[in-house]
Amino acid sequence: MPRISRPIGVAVIGTRFGNLHAEAISEIPERARVVAICSRTEEHAQQSAERWGADLGTTSLEKVLNHPGVDAVHLCVPHHLHAPMAIAAARAGKHILTEKPIAATMDEADRMIEAAEQAGVLLMVSLNHRFLRHHQRAKALIDSGSIGEIFLCQGAFLGFSDIKGWRIDPVQTGGGVLIDSGMHRIDLLRWLVGEVVSVQAESGTYVHKQMGGEDTASMLLRFDNGAIGHLVCSWGIETPTREESLMLAGRNGTIWTENADLTLRYTIGRQPVEQEAFPEVSYPDSVKHLITHFLDCLQQDVVPVITAEDARTALRIAQAAYHAMETGGKVIL
Repeated sequence: MPRISRPIGVAVIGTRFGNLHAEAISEIPERARVVAICSRTEEHAQQSAERWGADLGTTSLEKVLNHPGVDAVHLCVPHHLHAPMAIAAARAGKHILTEKPIAATMDEADRMIEAAEQAGVLLMVSLNHRFLRHHQRAKALIDSGSIGEIFLCQGAFLGFSDIKGWRIDPVQTGGGVLIDSGMHRIDLLRWLVGEVVSVQAESGTYVHKQMGGEDTASMLLRFDNGAIGHLVCSWGIETPTREESLMLAGRNGTIWTENADLTLRYTIGRQPVEQEAFPEVSYPDSVKHLITHFLDCLQQDVVPVITAEDARTALRIAQAAYHAMETGGKVIL
């Protein structure tokens, strides 16, 4: 993949979450520039194009991909659109950063990866929670051997979300809360603990009855080192503060992380619990760090820390969980 030695022209597809991407790009003009905006309506496209100083605001993906100034596309669109848009972008020679999950189905993910490989373009997925500093600190503690081999872990995404629009339809989403908000927890546990070798799962739709998919899910995971993991996620819990947490228990210590206040707590042996806070790094900052890393891969030949295969594996784990929900059994990966 040839290195790009100039500021990268970016097209942002989707203006809801896409504005967060555009804002991050606007803060690093020496590295990249928003060249085009694509949205469902001309009004939204033009408004966002004017806001971010883009040359083009349009509802046409074809016009975006034909724009000579576009080097890369950021796909901030419903899950079922990831594959057709990414494949079209790859065939047009554009690098791709897409929101999670990589796709709604395994077949779509495989076709995306194949298209990117054939075109020689970078495909990266926005599993940006790896860039939150308390998670990176947890990774450093684990890799240093400070807490010993992990034997038990837990991840949680618990809160209330107003589910409407395309998120109601499992054909467009690929499922429910698990394949959406749960994807970050799946990726983090795999990144921190190791490969998942089996999955059991249960789910239900308890609060958001309009949904075709689940609003609540629970997974039991077995990792390749023998560790046991539990993941629970829900969009139906009425709480003033959403919980996005991890617990990682090793033979010599334990780590706890919480996204609400961006803190990490840990204990080594039987020493008192230490707490570290990282308030200077917010969720939008993690998106900015992800985008900066994406640019580093294109401009400095940096090896991606999140590969398309990582995103594919996270999706495979989620799909195994859905199969386990249907069969009531254990799925071996």
